[in-house]
Amino acid sequence: MHHTPRCLLAGLALSTVAAPAALAQTTDFQDHRAVWISRFEYNSLTSINQVIDRAAAAGFTDIYWQVRGQGDARYDSNFESWEATYGPNGPGFDPLEAAVTRADANGVKLHAWMNTIPFWRDTVAPNDPPSDPNHVYNLHPEWRLKDFNGNDEPNTGSYLGINPTHPDARAHLANVAGDIASRYGVAGVHMDYIRLIENTFNSPITFPTDPDTRARYEADTGITFTSGGTASYKQWVSDQITLTVQAIDAAVKAADPNLKTTAAVWRDFNIGNNDYRQDAGRWVDDGDLDIAHPMIYTTNDALFRQNLLLYRDRADAADISAGLGSYLHGGNPGQTLDQLITSQALGANGYTIFSYGSIYSGSTLTSIGQDVQQFNAELVARDNDGLLGMAVTDFDDGEGYFSSSPTASGSNFGINSATAEIDTTENLGSFGDSQKITIDGDNNGWLLRHLAGGSSPGGNLELLAQGFVGFWLKTTDPGLSVRLAIDDIDGTAERGLAKNVVADGEWNLYEWDLSDNSAWEGWVNGDGTVEGQTITLDSIQFFGEGDAVIYLDDVSFNPFGSLSTIPINPADFNSDGVVDLLDFDILAQNYNTIGGRSVGDANGDGVVALLDFDILAQNFGAGSPAVASVPEPASAALLGLPALLAMRRRRA
Repeated sequence: MHHTPRCLLAGLALSTVAAPAALAQTTDFQDHRAVWISRFEYNSLTSINQVIDRAAAAGFTDIYWQVRGQGDARYDSNFESWEATYGPNGPGFDPLEAAVTRADANGVKLHAWMNTIPFWRDTVAPNDPPSDPNHVYNLHPEWRLKDFNGNDEPNTGSYLGINPTHPDARAHLANVAGDIASRYGVAGVHMDYIRLIENTFNSPITFPTDPDTRARYEADTGITFTSGGTASYKQWVSDQITLTVQAIDAAVKAADPNLKTTAAVWRDFNIGNNDYRQDAGRWVDDGDLDIAHPMIYTTNDALFRQNLLLYRDRADAADISAGLGSYLHGGNPGQTLDQLITSQALGANGYTIFSYGSIYSGSTLTSIGQDVQQFNAELVARDNDGLLGMAVTDFDDGEGYFSSSPTASGSNFGINSATAEIDTTENLGSFGDSQKITIDGDNNGWLLRHLAGGSSPGGNLELLAQGFVGFWLKTTDPGLSVRLAIDDIDGTAERGLAKNVVADGEWNLYEWDLSDNSAWEGWVNGDGTVEGQTITLDSIQFFGEGDAVIYLDDVSFNPFGSLSTIPINPADFNSDGVVDLLDFDILAQNYNTIGGRSVGDANGDGVVALLDFDILAQNFGAGSPAVASVPEPASAALLGLPALLAMRRRRA
């Protein structure tokens, strides 16, 4: 253990040059299923193993594991002393090394979670400073937050903060992060409390305003503290915290460019920046983070959606993992599941639950934990099936959002209402139940507007207005066509361009791109443009002549792209609708890949080889049809909302 900090990264951490922006992120929702595990939820080697085993059993892919609470370490740090829980010489083993080893054994990624700005906290009066003389709070009193006259922030039982405007303090934090990243097999470094801890900038500005901090402000900006006004000084402090984020990111990436730099951020970045100088919107825009975790801890579902969309709208250079406060949901355990479903529907790149204690009570899953475990299992089943997206309704446990009579809409015509019916008892073997729609139709033509949301848009699931939405159909009756109608943000309706229904008795996928206005036309007061951030489904509309029987299944949504990962043309590896040089590049990059159905494996023989080049050459320049004939997904392959909701009801 080295108690004297080594400044290996000081030059890097002091740099005022922004870290290079990350590329646009593309993580699918099911690939980041995470939980925060605080320092209060483990201690001994036995408890470390138990907690990680249980998190893995609940289906989490990522663990955010707290290793730094208040300027001290729960690992063998080169820069900070052991946490007092373990004594000055540590517990006799390295808890972080043990946690990484156990996570690896479970196939789970472990991120080292550090409280960044917190410097010290003693909650027991008289709130003494740390007893360890080597604690960084004692070693560096010049890094403490101080008021205008240079007085230390009073110790009243809340976290005391390190001054993020002090360049040496910034270098120290970057050294701490870089030390973890370079010495442990973590998936990344996670910043919590990367902000002023208290709102000390309103009526009047209090911390930090000491003479040294004011001098740095004036040197950086050329503006005097008294003449610049509060807005200028606030922005400068925000910039210093951003520089701290960039220094930590640079230190982590210097250790391994593949590691993730992540942060728990305020649920609304406007509030975070105004009150706590946390400019998370900028970090997301500029790619200073790989993943932002907005802490949307609320029982107000409307506020949850509003806050998530605020970040999702800015997520060009960073992933957004929705932070759920499940610890608040004890009075309504199903709310965690509802917010998970909303997170996926609104296009989050994953989720993170606070915290482990709401998932497990001792060794037993709580009711919230049972919902989360089942939700994760559904996501895994779908991912392993090679299909993307979530099912709005899969009909395996009732009619879901398509429960209205087929003749409920006044827009229908040419249909005998006495004989038209829907039937969800049609079991199709291993594929589960589908909805059977029987139509006694006029030989001169008919329209069936099959309403979504129990005949009310307000009863439907809100979906992000990007990506693909569609469904699978099967029929042997020729001459049918189908459209999908949606309601967008301004209360008008748009309708997808008609697709001819394939009458081959096989399951075929029909989908529309919400991001492509050329795929839509104006319908009821609509203009053919999908507007706003979210939509709801209005109906699926069938057109035909004479009698027909149609099977409908897995009405689905994928905010990231097509509902199927299976290329429509076997050589169209990037699914852009044409076989061209881009597909040649993909095949070349994956040449000699063995095992599974790899990208570039056009013939599906488990190896990317010369035979796949032959298939590409034969298809070069070919396009892909608008409708793909694919097997209907297995019943567990897409997230069945009715099944999950029914599961919750049975336990209530």
